[in-house]
Amino acid sequence: MYSAFRPDPLPPSTDTEQLITPLAEATQALGRLHGIGPRVGSREILIEPFIRKEALESSQIEGIHATLSDIYAYEAGQKALIDEDKQQGTQEVVNYLHALTHGLDAITAGDPITVELLCEMHDRLLSGVRGDEAGPGELRTTQNFIGSTPYIQDARYVPPPPNEIPDLLEGLLEYANQETNLHPLLRIGLIHYQFETIHPFLDGNGRLGRLLISLLLQRDGLLPEPYLYLSSYFNARRSAYVDHLLAVSQHGEWEEWLLFFLRGVQSQADEAHQRANLLVDLREDYQQRYQSEGYQYHQR
Repeated sequence: MYSAFRPDPLPPSTDTEQLITPLAEATQALGRLHGIGPRVGSREILIEPFIRKEALESSQIEGIHATLSDIYAYEAGQKALIDEDKQQGTQEVVNYLHALTHGLDAITAGDPITVELLCEMHDRLLSGVRGDEAGPGELRTTQNFIGSTPYIQDARYVPPPPNEIPDLLEGLLEYANQETNLHPLLRIGLIHYQFETIHPFLDGNGRLGRLLISLLLQRDGLLPEPYLYLSSYFNARRSAYVDHLLAVSQHGEWEEWLLFFLRGVQSQADEAHQRANLLVDLREDYQQRYQSEGYQYHQR
């Protein structure tokens, strides 16, 4: 016998007083990252490297391994340069890029986040790779579970039954698309938990849930461009990440989860700001060198 968990609708009743300072710190860190835009000039300088780093980090959480060089080789049509044992993983990372790009395009066009959009992203995420048999683009119709053995009775967590998935997901997205008085960062933290708890697909829920964070950050205007991703933070603290999500389901520890989430936003915003400045400084250094060498050449 086993018991499946059915989450209550959002929002929960939470005491956000202890979150005031970490929320302010996370918001300030986002503000600093927001201000990097005027220095950048060309959006490709930051967005392309950041998106690829996110795809690698999010895939690594699922045990998928590839390198940045592998991704560029794949995109250049040079698959022969990729080690045979990394070709499948590289395809999965590239699929992640396609899913993220599709979602960001929809958000940029002003489209709401819908079940249809999530299914389209899921289809791009899993088609042609090892999750292909798990119904890409389709909500699950069988019971799944999370555990270290193949027996559901031993599962650490059993998501809601499949017949409840459509209603639960519609309820989540209704909340995600409506205006509320709750700060957007707190709301995104709630939504990420709820999506992972519903676990609406047979495979790829972790990656799609992290993609959803990126879409919401962009949709809610917290950043002018998709510079911020949390997979690196979650990957470095994988056990704590899973434990916090489970503690909400088992003990209602919403504040602890939101605190962890906000610290992740602050940490990754600070790191992204530092990386962005380094990239811009490097570009300016090369430009100055090129201009100086070009001037000296014409003087001869």
